[in-house]
Amino acid sequence: MAVALCPPQCRSEAELMFLRSTLRVIPSFHRYSQHMQLMLARVVRYERFGRRRVVVRKGHRGSSFYFVFSGQIAVTQDQDGSSAFTDPEPIFMRKGASFGEVALLKGLRRNATIVCMEETELLVVDREDFFSHQLDQELHREFQRRYCFFRSLDLFCSWSDKDLVTLADHCKAEEFNHGQVILRDSSETKNIIFITKGRCDVLRLVDLSECPSYHRWIRQQEVLLGKSLRSSLTGRDTHQPFAVACVSPSKVRCLCRGMSQLEELALRRGLRKDSLCCPEGELPSDMVAAVYLRIDALRSRQHFRAVDVEYIEICLEKHGRLPPQQVQNVWDKPSSCRDPRAMVLVSQGCEVIRVKLDKFSEMVDRETLGKLKRGNHSYPSIH
Repeated sequence: MAVALCPPQCRSEAELMFLRSTLRVIPSFHRYSQHMQLMLARVVRYERFGRRRVVVRKGHRGSSFYFVFSGQIAVTQDQDGSSAFTDPEPIFMRKGASFGEVALLKGLRRNATIVCMEETELLVVDREDFFSHQLDQELHREFQRRYCFFRSLDLFCSWSDKDLVTLADHCKAEEFNHGQVILRDSSETKNIIFITKGRCDVLRLVDLSECPSYHRWIRQQEVLLGKSLRSSLTGRDTHQPFAVACVSPSKVRCLCRGMSQLEELALRRGLRKDSLCCPEGELPSDMVAAVYLRIDALRSRQHFRAVDVEYIEICLEKHGRLPPQQVQNVWDKPSSCRDPRAMVLVSQGCEVIRVKLDKFSEMVDRETLGKLKRGNHSYPSIH
């Protein structure tokens, strides 16, 4: 911080080497060549911003380019950034990200507002240094990677180059470490999520206390132990949170096989099979549990298929881009073609691009919409 606060002409070679080695932990900085890193270390300056501080404002001319050194920022489409604190699924950027380069690179106005979600440290490169040290060339390569990624997907084979350029300009690659949550609730998302590198898992949360098989399993344990587990737990706190585990479907199948063996044991003891069913009623808090089941894995060049196609159709209808018959179908169909169950996306070390459905709907054609409809599928029931 002390070096980055000094004027460029006052930084010694030793300080530049130290600053470069410190900044190399930032992925967006590390992608530059060693020579470019040294040049950046000479000109980058340090700024600290408090929570809710707007760093860049939509519609303003870009005069700087930023690296996030610590903290967290959000990308919004309003002027003051307030929607980041109410949006159920804001687009975040954390330590290691960079932003502001597109407006600076093309001489455009900012296409989004950047607001700090917490106290944030930024490293800033100003316009004059940006061009004199050829940062524009590196950022153009990043844009080209996004453009080439979209162009390589069959989903976009009918799109014009102009539309794909617009799409690549309005999104950004996000890196997630192993175990980081990418999406908390698929039933509320208004994005299409593309996997560009690595893998992420699709999990579904199952409340076991609402599963008849779980109630039956508890009853089976009571049969084996010869006592009521439920009565022994009465009087305890009934407001404890779920006990949550993450298991694979294969383990659930093993549990089901175990239940079948217990049923056979109960029958040999002279008990009827229907005696293993739990009576209706709430479980004691100690027995309330839930599990995350991994139901799918997404890899590079795939997208999360639980896309809200109905929302896209409604956007197209508002802009008069659907034939009358299709408009009628949009409003008459009883439910969305998207799987309504909430699912979670968890990174296993991946990079993703999230595309807002509002922006996607401005350019989507009927062929792409048809592919999305055919690609949407409901995952099998866990029960």
